[in-house]
Amino acid sequence: MAERVLILGGGFAGNAAARALRGQGLEVTLIDQRNYHLFQPLLYQVAAGDLQAEAIATPQRRLLRGDLHFRLGRVARLDLSQRSIFLDDGDVLPYDYLFIALGTVTNFFGNAAIASHALQLKGMEAAEAVRSRIFSALEAASHCTDSAERRSWLSFVIAGGGPTGVEFCGALLELLRVVLPRDYPELRLEELQLTLVEGGAALLPGFAAPLQAQAAGKLQKLGAQLRFHTHVLGFDGQTVQCQPDPDIPAHTVVWTAGVTAHPLAATMPGAKGPGGRIIVDPHLRLPGHP
Repeated sequence: MAERVLILGGGFAGNAAARALRGQGLEVTLIDQRNYHLFQPLLYQVAAGDLQAEAIATPQRRLLRGDLHFRLGRVARLDLSQRSIFLDDGDVLPYDYLFIALGTVTNFFGNAAIASHALQLKGMEAAEAVRSRIFSALEAASHCTDSAERRSWLSFVIAGGGPTGVEFCGALLELLRVVLPRDYPELRLEELQLTLVEGGAALLPGFAAPLQAQAAGKLQKLGAQLRFHTHVLGFDGQTVQCQPDPDIPAHTVVWTAGVTAHPLAATMPGAKGPGGRIIVDPHLRLPGHP
């Protein structure tokens, strides 16, 4: 009987592991809560309307042909001692070898208000929700007679100046510069306010200083307002609470301020690294569970 290999997560790592095991005489099953593989780096283009969702989604079964298997499901819990996983539909799947590649989730740093009201760029549905909100805001502004409310609808805030925030900021500015004159003649470009808030001293933390400066210069040239050394403390759907800078009246906040480990990681034994990540040995194994 072939040894059973379960791979949790159908992202880049999970798919790469599955393909590496093809033709090895193993019973390989990849489990994911969605039946498609998502090219995450281009999510911001879906959110900004540059790409349709299907352009960055590939059916898992198309990728896992041959002797590889796919199972649609959400992992509820693991039992490492019994070498079994439990799905949320009640099914129990035993394994001989287990790959955990569930990725990360958006980190709201425990702020329930921001998690409730802000948008994120993590997953296809989230990107489509951002795109829908952008155009809903433009529609609302186009017939709003109250000047303050109109400004709030035309104010977009991106929290987090890492790669995702910077890419989305640039794509959104380019979109609005085309869409407004063409489709919303009642709105003026100078009414728009797109603010990118970053807690550190520069965009793209960890990148070389010349690249950081170049990114900031290009975004400012497109019309972005950059706030450094500023933290978003709250958002109630009406006002973005900032520290130490003044608050920003806005109805749309896109949160790109970081990620944390998948919740399942917290249930596993052993020490955790930054962001709740699982500590592994040099061979990517969980210590004590070969």
